Amino acid sequence: MKNRILSTALVVLTVMVLSCTAAFSASAAEFSDPAIPADFENDLWLQYDYKQLNVGETIDIYPRRVPQIVGDLTFNDVFRPNFNFTIIEGDSIALSTDKSNDKTTVTALKDGTTKVMVTYDEAVYLGVTYGACSPVNTAYVVFDVDSDRLGAVITTDISERSYDTIYFNEGVSTPYSFTANAGDAQLDVTCNGIAVPLSGGVYTANLENKSNVLGFTATKDGATNTFYKVIDARKVEILVENTTTPDTPILIGDAVNVSFKGITHPIYKLADLYNPTWRAIDTEWDNTYGTYVAYNNDIAGEVLGLCDQFDLATRNTIPLTFTQKGDYTFSSGRISTHWWGSLLGSDKAPYGDIDFSLGYDTRGDFSNLPDFTINVLDEISTNKPVTGITFDKTTLSMTEGDAASLLATVLPADATDSSIIWKTDNNYFATVDQNGVVTAKKAATDKVPNIKITATTTDGEFIASCIVTVKSAPIVEIPEDEETILAENKKAAASASSQISGIGGVSLSSEAAIKAARTAYNALSAEQKALVPNLQTLISAEKQIRTLKLSAKKPTKKKPAKKKNTAVKKQAATKLVLAEPVTKPETNAVPEAYTNEVMNTAATTNSPTAEKEQISLVLPSVLILGGCGALGYSIFLRKKSSGGRV
Repeated sequence: MKNRILSTALVVLTVMVLSCTAAFSASAAEFSDPAIPADFENDLWLQYDYKQLNVGETIDIYPRRVPQIVGDLTFNDVFRPNFNFTIIEGDSIALSTDKSNDKTTVTALKDGTTKVMVTYDEAVYLGVTYGACSPVNTAYVVFDVDSDRLGAVITTDISERSYDTIYFNEGVSTPYSFTANAGDAQLDVTCNGIAVPLSGGVYTANLENKSNVLGFTATKDGATNTFYKVIDARKVEILVENTTTPDTPILIGDAVNVSFKGITHPIYKLADLYNPTWRAIDTEWDNTYGTYVAYNNDIAGEVLGLCDQFDLATRNTIPLTFTQKGDYTFSSGRISTHWWGSLLGSDKAPYGDIDFSLGYDTRGDFSNLPDFTINVLDEISTNKPVTGITFDKTTLSMTEGDAASLLATVLPADATDSSIIWKTDNNYFATVDQNGVVTAKKAATDKVPNIKITATTTDGEFIASCIVTVKSAPIVEIPEDEETILAENKKAAASASSQISGIGGVSLSSEAAIKAARTAYNALSAEQKALVPNLQTLISAEKQIRTLKLSAKKPTKKKPAKKKNTAVKKQAATKLVLAEPVTKPETNAVPEAYTNEVMNTAATTNSPTAEKEQISLVLPSVLILGGCGALGYSIFLRKKSSGGRV
């Protein structure tokens, strides 16, 4: 398990396996793991967890609720609740009763393996209610009846006793490795009925938060032998609290308390059997060591969390003070106990055969607690590290060409560095920019059914991901009548476009073609005009033809002949024409109003001479007036009839 350093003062930890280093992070200020049952202080003891029987053989199951229910610890007035005995697997044995506050007798009926579950009911004694057994504290015992048992001996390196517990903190199970051997026989191993794999000569079972049944079956030439072992695994929490400055990181000199929830006495007080001591060193009691949690540290040495006598489950705090900064790792966690009374294992003796002796003074280490590490600082850092990152959605369905935004949230909100790096694992199908905008490029394929978009914190420790699926853009089908209209519009537009293309190079002879192309274009509907690709070609040709025509009509300047005075009278018959006001024309340009008038006059005058005279008179006036700007008017004289002179 990855080791993380404790850098906060008040931390709740659910501790896992003994060989693991506990992972601390700031969370709650009190114990809160729901996997730890309300009755974690209690347990259920049996004399054994496995028995091999022959057909017709009998044996008793005598359970004990621990701690025992008593009215007075001195007088040991033990009250036993009702115990339930249930066959949950097999039919090779029979039970004399399925409920009793004493015992049940097992009778072997036939070959086979049978598993029995034992629990106890809620009880009331002297006005106090004692709860029923939880699933976590349920006990199991296995009976194997075999008339043709294989002589092969099954051995394992499992050292845990019924008094030991393996504590864990992640998920619903924890790995537990061991070796087992049955000589040249085929050996099959199970844990709670599930096959345990063998790898490199080592079996690894997943122990759940309860009493776990390991099963071993050796087979050779049709004969079998079995062995079963029950191992207790439990969750536990650890609370690390800075009592000098609560809710702050731990500094040099701070007083720290480390407490545990979920641990229990390995050796309970049993009337006339075991009596755990209290801690009293070099006193009138000589040396009594009591029951305590113990850990080792390279700098601090052995540290202890003491209880009074019978209350280890609720009183187990280890007090610590650190004199230098650094990481303090506490390992070899265990529960040590010292008791007076009978030797360990006396409770396993057959019912009615227990030797109640109080003459022994016994100590022992039990159970396995996980390592943990505390980080001690010399000053408080203002840096607030990132603890996680999340997306507003973890899946996203898109269509080719679509764009969508992903919202990434960095935790905590006031982290010192909340910047993130966006990435896609396949730019061909979907891209993402550094604002989290995802663009769907191509539809997914069988080989690439989806694309992963990730946002990673800059320290690289935390990653959020979203799975994107890209679908093909829908094909829009045009109804048959719309297809017909579209085809007709394209045809009409193509005809006009063809006429425009036919103009070719522009010269004075192109005027008719240009006018025809314009007429064809103007006859189109708005939808058809939109389909003409070369409209600009037509517009350009029209501009060029106007320029060419103006250049062709421009006269050569001549000195006008001297007129006789008699011509003045004839001028009275000449009409004075004022053209429309015009804006300032471009340099040297002839106003269009004048050009049209000249062309019309030329078209209606039969006399070439008259036309020349007319143009020669008007053009100077136009050129002069054209230079006057926007206030000028185009003024020219047009003969009232074709016969007079100007």
